[in-house]
Amino acid sequence: MALAQEGTHCMLPPSIATPSPPVRLLRVTAAVLALMLAGAAAAALADSPLIEVDYRSTVSAADMIYRSPAAAPVEGQPIGNGRMGTLVWTTPDSVNFQINRCDVFAVNKNASGKRDGPTDYAGGVARVTINVGGPALDRGDGFLQRLSLYDAECSLSGNQVRVRCFVFAKSDILAIEIDDQRQTPQPIRAELAMWRPPDVRHGDHRAQYQWVRNGPMIGVVQQFTEKDHHCASAVALHIPTGAATYVEPDVEGGEKSRPIGNMLASRFSVSTLTKNRARIPMTISNLQNGTYELTTYHHDSLGGGIWDSITVNGVTVTNVATSTGDGPDRVGKAFFKFEVKQNTANVLFTKSAANGADGDSAVTGFALTRIAASEAKTPGRDGNQQQAATLLVDFQANGSSDGSSQLAVDEVGWEKWTNPNTSITFLPQTVRYQSVIGIAGKVDVTVGADLDQNIAPGIFPQWRNRAPITHVPEKRKRQLVLPAARGKRTVFVSSAASFAPDTDLPRQAFALLDNHTRQADAYDNLRARHVGWWSDFWSRTFVHLTSEDGVAQFMARLRTLHLYYMASSSRGALPAKWNGSLFSVNGDKRYWGAQYWIWTTAISHHPLYAADATELADPYFNMYVKQLPAARQAARQRWGVQHGAYFMEAGPFDGPVILPPVIAQEYQDVYLGRKTVQELSPAALALGQYECVLTQFADGHRFRGIAGRYSFVSHYVACGSDLAVQAWWRYRYSGDKSFLRTHAYPLLRDTLELYRGLARKEDDGKYHLYGLNQQEGFWGINDGVVDLGAIRGTAPLAIRAAEILGVDAELRDKWREFLKHLTPYPMGRDPGSQALGRGMMADDVWSVGHLGDVKRGGKPGATLAWPIFTFEDWTLETRDPRLDRIVRKIGELNDSRVAIANGSRQPGTHSTLVMGSRIGRGDDLPAMTASYYWGSNPLPNGFSEFEGKTAHSIEILGCIATTLQEGLIQSISPRPGQPEIINILPAWPRHWDATFRLLTRGGFLVTVSCRAGRLEFVEVESRWGEPCRLRNPWAQPCRLARSSPSAGDSGRLFDGDVLEFTTTQGHVYRLLPEDAAQPEPRRVAPRRVTEPTSYSFKLSNGNVVSATLGRP
Repeated sequence: MALAQEGTHCMLPPSIATPSPPVRLLRVTAAVLALMLAGAAAAALADSPLIEVDYRSTVSAADMIYRSPAAAPVEGQPIGNGRMGTLVWTTPDSVNFQINRCDVFAVNKNASGKRDGPTDYAGGVARVTINVGGPALDRGDGFLQRLSLYDAECSLSGNQVRVRCFVFAKSDILAIEIDDQRQTPQPIRAELAMWRPPDVRHGDHRAQYQWVRNGPMIGVVQQFTEKDHHCASAVALHIPTGAATYVEPDVEGGEKSRPIGNMLASRFSVSTLTKNRARIPMTISNLQNGTYELTTYHHDSLGGGIWDSITVNGVTVTNVATSTGDGPDRVGKAFFKFEVKQNTANVLFTKSAANGADGDSAVTGFALTRIAASEAKTPGRDGNQQQAATLLVDFQANGSSDGSSQLAVDEVGWEKWTNPNTSITFLPQTVRYQSVIGIAGKVDVTVGADLDQNIAPGIFPQWRNRAPITHVPEKRKRQLVLPAARGKRTVFVSSAASFAPDTDLPRQAFALLDNHTRQADAYDNLRARHVGWWSDFWSRTFVHLTSEDGVAQFMARLRTLHLYYMASSSRGALPAKWNGSLFSVNGDKRYWGAQYWIWTTAISHHPLYAADATELADPYFNMYVKQLPAARQAARQRWGVQHGAYFMEAGPFDGPVILPPVIAQEYQDVYLGRKTVQELSPAALALGQYECVLTQFADGHRFRGIAGRYSFVSHYVACGSDLAVQAWWRYRYSGDKSFLRTHAYPLLRDTLELYRGLARKEDDGKYHLYGLNQQEGFWGINDGVVDLGAIRGTAPLAIRAAEILGVDAELRDKWREFLKHLTPYPMGRDPGSQALGRGMMADDVWSVGHLGDVKRGGKPGATLAWPIFTFEDWTLETRDPRLDRIVRKIGELNDSRVAIANGSRQPGTHSTLVMGSRIGRGDDLPAMTASYYWGSNPLPNGFSEFEGKTAHSIEILGCIATTLQEGLIQSISPRPGQPEIINILPAWPRHWDATFRLLTRGGFLVTVSCRAGRLEFVEVESRWGEPCRLRNPWAQPCRLARSSPSAGDSGRLFDGDVLEFTTTQGHVYRLLPEDAAQPEPRRVAPRRVTEPTSYSFKLSNGNVVSATLGRP
């Protein structure tokens, strides 16, 4: 292929620390273009592609390969259609699913129960298990589980048994195919199950389900009712062959159970957290004699602890480092064997402050596994092989009300710790538990009286509620059983949900199965239509990256994986919950509950616009636009602002609670500082127990609320402006004027009006803001940088949107006046910034704000990013020397950036990475993305649990995808509301090759190739026919031509900083360096991956970070 001439290098933006020369804007008139393109209209991109993309191989480079079974259900592989989803995980004899939906909520905003309480859950509708009989899917050389992202299909193979499954893209059906080629095939048991009793009541709340049948089909219908809330779901299961036998398990024996997933056969939990030093003696008696294995482990997101010594029955090991995992099958670094000869294990753990980085053991424990003489596994009650009999012991901190700390015990272990205020059951001298390793199934546990008294209570970690549900009682499930036969069998599962009480959901679910599974080849017929939808989705854009160390390829995989997750979870009536999404595995348990956070939800949506997947953001915007009436009422009730809308950073799917007038006045008095939370009436406290923001005042926070009224999200209002700016992006990427009218403009108008109502014009002639939070870290700030950025970022957009729609002329004038007289950003040198202290980096850059009611805060770097991203009051196109210097220095001093670059785990500081791309720090990108992903402790499927166990999320993937795309291309305005200018490779590492096609604002689909540090070409396809403005990516003249030039047409030469030209809808324009030969077409077709993919990256300080996608 003919490459671009020497010297035509990929150009990073000029240093923003120095003044930029005046922009030379070269305009090409329509007449000139008509001459330039004379002879024929510009060809469509497909007519003469410089880049031929094999989308299947490009997407398949991110396939998820498991060479061993998922160690826990949360490691399963995701399949979904945007409304209905599940992870897919295996046990030796089964394939397991938990069916989740985006539109199922146990309560609404008027719930009587507490946030994080027993009714605060959503999503889960049923569990499905396909038991193939025998250990056909056990770990071994033949095991393989692969998620094909291109086909959105999961396939498994084991000992002569293969399974395929997908969730149909166009209807809510899970299709499963089992191919049994064993010489002695086994019956197939398709089981539908629930995890809670059939009728559960908590005050006014009631959760019920019942079993239903329709001919050969079985189903379960659940409904939730409380006050004005009704939500129901139905799940149906069908085996079309007609040979299946219905089985209703015998319930006479009560609540029988068996493990599911790679779980433990029995468990209990002993809890403590060591502070400085510890001595923990324990006696486990009534054990069966034999050989045991002890494995220490550590099952949270931190780095683990180190025990000075562990002694069991005279066998001692020293300096034992714990390793991460939620059971012995996830670890194995520190284990040893010992003998039990007198039915007793005497265990002693010791630790000193000198051994371990922080003096804490954090959340650690050990597993005690009995190894039979033959090393054989223990047979289950159905004759199938189960894992070795194991007793799991967890350590965690629990403090009593008087400030002391004791060893506490709870039979259900982690399931109890759903809230740090949960009452504690203290361990008596001896407690007896059922356990398969005990004599007659009993084990006695005694904590020694000489327990070190220096054990101190610790702060509860966020990763409570860890253990997946390990069993389903018999009476909570139904089965369809197929007789043993070789060959392929199919199982189909459907679901439906509604908030309307009179909806016949069983009928809907059964009808889906009846209509789609009649043909003998129903699986393949559905699959063809399913793959067709996904093929169209993947063909919109692509990103292909390469680097010698493989980090670029890995990050491109993460971008692809993120888009897969979003297309699998964000096409329903409501957005998927960020914590668990459609892929929860713990029944009703979901740490952080059923309410939405704008910030954590938005992170996953940021990459969608440039990826030409704007419709995947519609559930997100639709939910908040439906909240507008309640948000307007909340502005009046809580802030006393008559015009505008108050969107809460965290709240229920149906918006803020509408309060009775008297109670509304109480809360307004608290919001505005006229009353403390201690003065709220019992009636006001009762109405503030569920909605997340009201709980900041009404629950236990009131006893530690600084200045009597502030907490993490209590006074944070910029989140509504953040939402409005994103809606503007969606309009500018899609060109959907109807969306501008119904969504973007109402959000812009109402959030700006809230600020106009909150601001006060003071004697200096400037508008000021008082007592508002700057994200969660800085409370009660005056003239905060986030709020001022929100106003400067939304006011010009609201004015421009109103002009386009021809509405609200009076308001436009008021907004212009508001913007003109808005106070400047706070600077570090300001006395108010100096008084706040921790909200500043330097005297000559912005600060978080001025000290208000609360002197509280931490690291300001990520907070100072908001005027840059998402409010875009400064961009690479602003080119103001004073502002350029401020922004560059903030980026350099940002402590989060420094920490990540040096290998510190900093999950949750997403804006730091994106800001790096937005300010042109391309050379940082490899280290920052490599360290950030590693630092989130990612699971094999890309999920991260840094927000807490049962709150696995794709926030990290969204952050990395956005960072990559913003490094590749930006379409940004010099000032908000002005025409955008396309920047090619504005923040890209010179040693990373990139070929990509991404969408920009204005509806331009841009294709770029940069190899070996040389930018070869740029192609621009115009979707709407808008004028195109593109910053010259070469430091030399360049030539603009149509993509398929006619004979003798060499295009037109331009030499300017910014090229502006008119376009015609559907035409393609090619930009090349002057005198460069026309590039030869080439093909992008990465090799198919067959193993898990990994990277390892050495940071500048010598630390090495690494991660793996998949399971070896």
